[in-house]
Amino acid sequence: MNDSTPPRVVLPDATKRSGGESVKAAPAGAWTLLAIAGWGFLLIGSMDVGLVWYPTAFGNGGWEFGSVTAALNGLPLPVMGLALVLAGAVARGRRVSARMVQLLSGLLLVAVAIMAVLYGTRVSEALAAVSDPLGVWGLRKAVVRSVAQMLIYSGVLVFIVRRASGLLKAGDPP
Repeated sequence: MNDSTPPRVVLPDATKRSGGESVKAAPAGAWTLLAIAGWGFLLIGSMDVGLVWYPTAFGNGGWEFGSVTAALNGLPLPVMGLALVLAGAVARGRRVSARMVQLLSGLLLVAVAIMAVLYGTRVSEALAAVSDPLGVWGLRKAVVRSVAQMLIYSGVLVFIVRRASGLLKAGDPP
């Protein structure tokens, strides 16, 4: 018995939930709404982070240390905005939006690296400026938190850049 037809694989209906009720596919309008909300988060969050650096006082160790800490604390909103814009771009196949997210994420990744260098040069100075043991303990906790934020933001931004580049590969739909 020589059958040349390939075996069939039967997959469950993707529009049915485990309870049997139907699930509608997400309409493009929902993804557009998500992307618009992402742009809003990105712009508002970027404004907050940008205002941390104005007016500038580079050369002042306390200002640099505090500004990096404040900027890192303000990054969740713009990073979430980038992720939402990318989700909307991927779902709708918007290559231009994905390219913008990739570019902005790359720039933000470079900014985090610059902040890490700036921060690293000021940590010992900041610790030396505090004499109270409780103050030193609090400052050490702040340093650990800031270093963790730099590492986590870097990882998330690298993921966003890579995911955006996956959409931009040749042969993908426009």
